[in-house]
Amino acid sequence: MSDASAALADDDFDRYQALRTTVRSALHDLSDADAKLAASLTANLADPLPSRSNITEARKDFVRFSTAVTDAVRSRNIHQAANLRIFECTMAPEIGTGRWLQRAAAARNPFYGSAMLKCGVELDRKTSARALPPGHPPIESLTPTDYARYSDTKPVAATSGGCGSCGMSKEAMAAGEPCEHGKK
Repeated sequence: MSDASAALADDDFDRYQALRTTVRSALHDLSDADAKLAASLTANLADPLPSRSNITEARKDFVRFSTAVTDAVRSRNIHQAANLRIFECTMAPEIGTGRWLQRAAAARNPFYGSAMLKCGVELDRKTSARALPPGHPPIESLTPTDYARYSDTKPVAATSGGCGSCGMSKEAMAAGEPCEHGKK
């Protein structure tokens, strides 16, 4: 599903068409293992992503199936073990809010491709424990801007007078924001 999603995000209709067979095979394997789950994903077990003549029509089939598959993967926490990311678009065609699986970190919307490639927000991503060293506020309390400032580990921070271990800016450190790296 993540490969099919990537093909649609790239507006690559031919690659998407080729991947439909792989998706169909995976659904058949799932049906053998858990028929009830497979049936909950699509009304058309024989061909969940039917052949369409254009990418717009293919995306209409994909958005429903992708959302059902993504919800099943999410409810079982499979995405984290498989190192997949879950994204959501609240403007998905036909259904309003749709979800998809992908490997890349930045949103790559398969429902609109290049027309709205970055439309989507990531759900459920756990951040690495290394992203925020001890002494920093919990991630839950940070705004996206603060998180970016705290987790920036580029060496440029150290050369600009900021913390070289965590990337905290010189200004944030001067303002007294917590940083444990200078302590020994």
